[in-house]
Amino acid sequence: MKVILHADVKKVGRKNDVADVSKGYALNYLIPQKLAEVATMPALSAVEKKREQSAAKEAERVQALRTALEPLVKTGLTLTAPVNEKGHLFAAIHTADVAAALTEKIGVEVPESSVLLDKDVKEVGEHTARIAVGEEEIPLPITITADTEAPATA
Repeated sequence: MKVILHADVKKVGRKNDVADVSKGYALNYLIPQKLAEVATMPALSAVEKKREQSAAKEAERVQALRTALEPLVKTGLTLTAPVNEKGHLFAAIHTADVAAALTEKIGVEVPESSVLLDKDVKEVGEHTARIAVGEEEIPLPITITADTEAPATA
């Protein structure tokens, strides 16, 4: 029986996918739990329309992100973090920190999953992150500077 999934279902498919499942599974579990509906022609056309709208929205988001990142590729992003006397950061800079700083700087939502670091940044200096924008990765220079207002404790 063909059904349209309304939510991600393990080992069956993702939201808005059309899945072929046994009739008993569909009628006794998926449909009563509101996880799926029978794949009728009107429902299939509605799902296709949703897919097109979400693809258009994603393309618009990618273009906005690409445009907002353009000036930063040349100038880079500067983050300030507290350090000890040896120049090591008290806490490493993670992808979430870079994503939050980028979102604040450019005004466009940058998901944490789009920020790629080879490893967490633990020292002051120049580093490079890659930002996944659609199918491409844009290299972004990151400068980590020492926070002079933080107390330097050992």
